[in-house]
Amino acid sequence: KMKVVTFSRKSTKNQKHTQVLSLEYQSAAISKMVEENNWEVVGSFQEQCSGRKFDRAVLEQAIQFAKDNDALLVAYRIDRITRQTGMLSMIKRDGFLSKVRTVQTGPDPIPAIVFNLFASLAEFESESLSERVKLSYAWHKDNNTESYKRWGQGDNEVGAEASLKIRKSKAQVHNKKIQELVAELRVLGYTTLRAQVAKL
Repeated sequence: KMKVVTFSRKSTKNQKHTQVLSLEYQSAAISKMVEENNWEVVGSFQEQCSGRKFDRAVLEQAIQFAKDNDALLVAYRIDRITRQTGMLSMIKRDGFLSKVRTVQTGPDPIPAIVFNLFASLAEFESESLSERVKLSYAWHKDNNTESYKRWGQGDNEVGAEASLKIRKSKAQVHNKKIQELVAELRVLGYTTLRAQVAKL
């Protein structure tokens, strides 16, 4: 059996409101993939921190553990591994990219161009979200709105929920476009991820 190390990450406590980003949901999806491919789990790691950070102690431990056990590293999505291209460069330099798998991309090795694309999109989306939150906070502060008053009193749920709604909406649109493109490629006979990337 192929040995695997599972890895899940969420950024903040507010992600409990987003099912797809919860640790429980990620773990369940990864477990299903492991079972379908008859893999053997030899280690599991969970992390709660921003994917934009470069200093990622838990991720580094997971990668090292996978290397030590000649195992794959399996995550739910590429953005659960990293949201910045610097971390991607480190993974590629170490020659570990061939050992990374995600539920998002399937059980085959992830081509570097695909990993780079998804990591870049994740980094851009994260930076855009941060900027939108800052702009929203500044506007509510300047206009002394009820939301700002609650925000100032420590109630961050309003801003967090609004940000999550925007993020979820954009992600759904993006995922729909990707699914439509993949469906068209499959109809044309490009059924594997490698073939689809080559066609693109």
